[in-house]
Amino acid sequence: MLSVGSDVGYFCVKTSPCSFKNNFYYQEVYLNTDFLEEAVIKAQVFFKEVVVPELLTGSVKKGMAMTAMCEPVVNNDIGTK
Repeated sequence: MLSVGSDVGYFCVKTSPCSFKNNFYYQEVYLNTDFLEEAVIKAQVFFKEVVVPELLTGSVKKGMAMTAMCEPVVNNDIGTK
């Protein structure tokens, strides 16, 4: 909606992929600026506190590599890894 400057959009879902009927659900979705402003603030905080440090240090990638080298944990309750 923001990219085209519209105040309304349409949410569409096909409810039954195996049916021969036209089983679609449509709902109008209106632009909620209060929700949007909150989401943008959260996205900015996430980018600043998570994405940028990861781009600079690579700590998550390094941690994932270290975890991959560890032995898998066996759950004896169900006998799987």
